[in-house]
Amino acid sequence: MKRHLHRFCAILLMIAIMPFSSCDALPDGVGAAKAIPIQHRGRIKSLEAFSREVVKQITGREKFDGRPAILVILDAAANPSKVGEWKWIRIDDAEMKAYLGLPILESTFSDADLAPSLPTIHTLVRQAQTKRDSDLPLTQYEQRAETIFSQIHTVRQIQEGSIFALIPAPAGGHWGTLAGPPSPLHTTFAELLSLHRAGDDAGFRAKTAGWIGIVRSQSPEAADAATSLEIIYYRLPPFQISWIAYLASFVLLTFFGTRPRLRLAGLAVLVAGILFHSWGLLLRVLILDRPPVSNMYESMVFMNWILMLIAILFAAAKRNLIVLKVGALVSALVMIYSDLLPIDADMNVLVPVLRSNYWLTIHVLTIVASYGVLALAMGLGHRFLILDALGRFHDRKAEEASATAVIRTIQLGALLLGIGTVLGGIWANESWGRFWGWDPKETWALITFLGYLVIIHLRATGRLGNFGLAVGSIVNFLLVLMTWYGVNFVLGQGLHSYGFGAGGLPWVLLYVALECLFTAFVVVRKLLWRKAHGQS
Repeated sequence: MKRHLHRFCAILLMIAIMPFSSCDALPDGVGAAKAIPIQHRGRIKSLEAFSREVVKQITGREKFDGRPAILVILDAAANPSKVGEWKWIRIDDAEMKAYLGLPILESTFSDADLAPSLPTIHTLVRQAQTKRDSDLPLTQYEQRAETIFSQIHTVRQIQEGSIFALIPAPAGGHWGTLAGPPSPLHTTFAELLSLHRAGDDAGFRAKTAGWIGIVRSQSPEAADAATSLEIIYYRLPPFQISWIAYLASFVLLTFFGTRPRLRLAGLAVLVAGILFHSWGLLLRVLILDRPPVSNMYESMVFMNWILMLIAILFAAAKRNLIVLKVGALVSALVMIYSDLLPIDADMNVLVPVLRSNYWLTIHVLTIVASYGVLALAMGLGHRFLILDALGRFHDRKAEEASATAVIRTIQLGALLLGIGTVLGGIWANESWGRFWGWDPKETWALITFLGYLVIIHLRATGRLGNFGLAVGSIVNFLLVLMTWYGVNFVLGQGLHSYGFGAGGLPWVLLYVALECLFTAFVVVRKLLWRKAHGQS
């Protein structure tokens, strides 16, 4: 046992240092350049954040050719003529490559490589825009053509220098780009880039410090603490650390929980996980000055935080670690999924109509919170079915306690979902003058709410047993998934759509398939067991 524990600790240590192993050793000057302020997508951010977002948009990763994003962007700014030759525009879809006449076995292309395919891409993009104007669904080719067009456009902006809004302007104004009219500040920044191009790290570092001082003196926005917080956020990735802590805590509490010291260690690791989780959410709030639920990635992270909060409260109230262990595992898995899915994790500002609406904020927070509670119910349902299949319920009391945890979390989740749906109607009435319009999101939210009401009603009237309750918690969470993810990325229609097939659909379909297989297995097994024992 001790040898296995040592192996586990070694593996855990290796996993724990993974977030930091990606922090490449950089020359001092390049490290200092991370703090250079730049205006991008409606706000002032660090060059570090800008680089990660832009490089990931083009390459699908935060690196290119083994170089971290900040170094890629500095090299591109210093050598714009070479950018068009870089094979860094990533296209993975084999069907799309065949449609555009590109080599199917290649996955990265230069701007020049894609030049012959541009007429086809432009045609698809125009078709997509026409359909968007008419609120019609896009084909997969049209949606993917928009992505490729955006990648090409960004590469060309880098070549031109028009994406680098580095020249400060008075508060609230649009910053000048490197492609703008020449000025003394343009000359200063050109000198900075020439030092980087020449490999003069000491000179580059000194010039960078001077440049940051100039920018902050001319633009109060650039001196905001949010830029520094953003660098901390990327240097110490809180959400990666938190899911590692949750997973480690689950293992310690589940497999070594009978040993007091290891149980205490598991709880300590769990506390560390929730603290990092909370710290990450707080950083995003402080950086963006808004609730952290504006996109799919943020909603997954916030949902997990609510999940863990409810699990902690439930465990404290019942003095039972079971819910805590299940919550830690579900939260870790969902956060791993959030890293796997190619969804937008960038910190972007909201449009004014969304940023200023009180009811929208409360509505979204409540809805996403309900997803967290219902995800916990789903996890508890899995635990019940696994224990039932293994014959681990040795007495009726243990089975009832497990089922009670499932129904209580379902009741709370359904309550939050119902309240959130009504709040969404209030927001819709203020924004569009109608409370309900049968938008796909509204429709699926109602279907999901009614699905959980059916479970609650059947349970209250004694027509749904413990086994059926556990199965229902899993099946109904697929309705949550459709409301939460499917409307946005699969249907591709309505006010909450983001394009068919976007956001890692294969990963989600894999989850759905596994859930269907698991549910079918336990149900068939239960039916066979009842038949063998003469039960109906």
